Amino acid sequence: MYPKISEELIAKYFAKEATEQESYQIQLWLEADSQNQQLLEEFQSAWNTSRTQPNASFDKESVYQKINHAINDEKKRAQQINTRNYLRFAASILLFIGLASTWLLLSNQKAEMLTKSTEYGQKMKISLPDGSIVQLNSGSSMEYPEKFDHDNRTVQLTGEAFFEVKKNPKKPFIVETEHVQTKVLGTSFNINAYVANEPTITVASGSVLVRTDKQSVILEKNQKAFLVDQELKSENVLAQNAILWKDGILNFKDTPMKAVKSSLEKWYNVAINFEDEAIEKCVFTGQFKNEKLMIVLEVLKETFGITYEVKSKLIIIKGKGC
Repeated sequence: MYPKISEELIAKYFAKEATEQESYQIQLWLEADSQNQQLLEEFQSAWNTSRTQPNASFDKESVYQKINHAINDEKKRAQQINTRNYLRFAASILLFIGLASTWLLLSNQKAEMLTKSTEYGQKMKISLPDGSIVQLNSGSSMEYPEKFDHDNRTVQLTGEAFFEVKKNPKKPFIVETEHVQTKVLGTSFNINAYVANEPTITVASGSVLVRTDKQSVILEKNQKAFLVDQELKSENVLAQNAILWKDGILNFKDTPMKAVKSSLEKWYNVAINFEDEAIEKCVFTGQFKNEKLMIVLEVLKETFGITYEVKSKLIIIKGKGC
């Protein structure tokens, strides 16, 4: 009898591409007839043979045409010759499917890389191939494959982003930045890794593994990891404060004016110069939700007794500091 399961599904099973439901279908098929186990072993042998040819050049369309023709021919012959050794023939068909699957696997390894970037003053929400959501902050960039491979989901980040990762224990989600790597299964977290700053990873839910070349630390909800002189440290925080930016909120708590300046430049796409560098040492605490730049400048003026001059996209802040 012609097997009641497709060779393509079995190929997906060996390639670890089958869904949980498809794998269960394979198990039911094996339990239905003891001969199916022998057939699966034949398939496994054909699959292993095809996997020993990594340098082969594959023509996807040609391979599938051969498969279809072979299946159709066998169906016709089976009606005339009942003693046909179907197992051997099925294995030869799977060899073609194995070659096609190998070709697809090699193609996946060379998946096209996509890059999403934001200018200063811009933000962006990105849906990744696995259903995970990324919110990219101003002046940031993320590179990721058009399709994730079979072992992991890896992206590269410069700047700041908030990740809501779709859970998949079989395929860890990895964020690579210049100095640290963050690995998760399913969680939400924020990474601030602008080039001029030491990276900071803050966990909003779940847990993550953060590591450098020399150290690693596991973070739980309301914890953050950061680098100080290339040493990885962690501490407890209120994660909500680190991700207010995604809701249009600028939040500063005992923040040096040098860091405030950097945040305002990215947020409003302007350049800010301090006439007196002593202002950089001032510390500011405050919160702004979707406020115009002029409102923020007025608050700084009243707080520190400074004045400011606006020249197009250049803001010159004058004052003696604190």
